[in-house]
Amino acid sequence: MLVEKEQRKMQDAQQQELLGFDVSKFSDVDKQVFGAKRDWLADRINNFHYTGRNRSDFVTDVTALKTSFETLEQHHKNTNKERDTLEGYVSGTQPWTDKVMQLGDNKESLDYKVQQWNNSGVEPDSIEIDPNTGDAYAYYVDINGTRMQGEDGKDMYGLVSQSPTRGSKEHFAPTVSPYANLLPGEFSKDYASAATRLKKNENLTYEEKLDTLRSWVTADAMKNQAVGATARSQFVQNYGESVHESVLQDDQTKNGQEPGYVSMDVREYVDETMRFLEGNLMDAPDDDDDSAPSIFPSSVEFKVDQFQKPGQGFVGPIMPGSEGDDEKFGSGISSLMVPKSGVGKSSITVEKSYIPQNNTDPRANEVSDQYRVLGVAMDNSDVPKLFVRAEMYLQKNINDLDPTYAATLQGYDINIDGKTVDKKEAVNIVVDAYTPDGETNQEYISILAQLGYASGVKDGERNEAIKKGVEVLRTFNDSEAQIFASQPRP
Repeated sequence: MLVEKEQRKMQDAQQQELLGFDVSKFSDVDKQVFGAKRDWLADRINNFHYTGRNRSDFVTDVTALKTSFETLEQHHKNTNKERDTLEGYVSGTQPWTDKVMQLGDNKESLDYKVQQWNNSGVEPDSIEIDPNTGDAYAYYVDINGTRMQGEDGKDMYGLVSQSPTRGSKEHFAPTVSPYANLLPGEFSKDYASAATRLKKNENLTYEEKLDTLRSWVTADAMKNQAVGATARSQFVQNYGESVHESVLQDDQTKNGQEPGYVSMDVREYVDETMRFLEGNLMDAPDDDDDSAPSIFPSSVEFKVDQFQKPGQGFVGPIMPGSEGDDEKFGSGISSLMVPKSGVGKSSITVEKSYIPQNNTDPRANEVSDQYRVLGVAMDNSDVPKLFVRAEMYLQKNINDLDPTYAATLQGYDINIDGKTVDKKEAVNIVVDAYTPDGETNQEYISILAQLGYASGVKDGERNEAIKKGVEVLRTFNDSEAQIFASQPRP
């Protein structure tokens, strides 16, 4: 960008020498338009137009040339500050400080905006010079180069100097968008390897390793705008819209003078990030030790090969390039979420509506009117699937049952003739968004809606509940993926 700026200075100096006016800040189109007006005046002088009764026209035409210069000059004067600011953001010489919106501009988008500004609000190829006045006319365009239309629906056409978008500060308005919601679990991914290496440092105690890792995370968190935006939004949710600013201000008043002070919202974000990383600093737990604390007690392990594709067989191990290769089936899932808010079983039950496709279907012998959702997650398929650990009653042949279990059936109401009994089991099923007939799958909708209601959506607002259910599962996937990744390895 600095090289280009120096080249522009050389070209501007040449233009000033040729035209007699300082047009160094003019756009490409304005240089062309002003040059045409100046050449028109020069031709009149060279052709002795200003003689005799036309002598008074000279003062009028010179004044018109000066007025044209001043009018065209406004295009760069009105946008010069905005352009310098945007160039500073893109080059990094000026910091972007917005805590809510992130800058989307780069060198390419800046070049595009400069190109559109250089067109001065008109379509360059349509420029025509009036031989009688030296004035330039063209079709008007917006800041993206699209022709503008009047109330009559026709393309707008007129003097270049009067284009509606000339001098618009919008030419160099930053392209912004809300910061991505960078959850602590996602942010911690970059530190999992560093934490594991730090664990191997025998010269540090566990507490010293923890403090060192926290200092690394904190330093980067304070420089990351997405972290700042997410930390602030989470803080608002935790403390409330009306009081969160007071809480932050109170903390700054009490602790702001301490060396290395970090705002309360970022501190809490770092605390949550460290929760995902502490496991990397610990020794791997004994797999047989049931007393080891669960890192995330409301989840259960997910293995894609334990699930059967609807209407097909179990997935089994998938080899890349094989006919059964389906990268999106079960993708993005690390664990199944146990949908319960407290002690006890899941409160989500779903009315049966599924018709098994074949005898190998896990639900081929289901006799339940409804089943309980013990665990659920949503994958990243083009049409997302729900992977469900379901508790349901299956009809079993007594001869196929475990002898110990069969002995407990004495005295129960069983089908003597068919020698069957209904047995409650947990099975893994995949719930599609649509039935084989292309209809909306009510089981699918019911699970999402109930998750939404359990998350606070008011009863009756079914569509909002369904959207909330999807959001809950997506958020769970993001968080759980990092929990899985950060668990200590043997």
